Amino acid sequence: MGFSEHKGVGRIDRNYHALAKTVRAWTRTHYLTIRDELPDVADAVLMGAITYDAEARRLVATLEKFLRKEAPREYLDLVPTPIAQSGT
Repeated sequence: MGFSEHKGVGRIDRNYHALAKTVRAWTRTHYLTIRDELPDVADAVLMGAITYDAEARRLVATLEKFLRKEAPREYLDLVPTPIAQSGT
């Protein structure tokens, strides 16, 4: 399950598309609030090759490089909520 919706052979089973879409939407709207209020928890929930880009305020998934010069990346732009915007 990545940051973008992939359809086709070899990707997430179509039975999980609704779950994947819901998880992405929830993360997009709530991650910044968690990061602002509980930064240790926000760091702990990022696993594997997923990192947080503080400057762009987005999540970055670094995919497998294989024979490419650079590893491809997928981005999940996060939506700042009023709480995340105020920083309180």
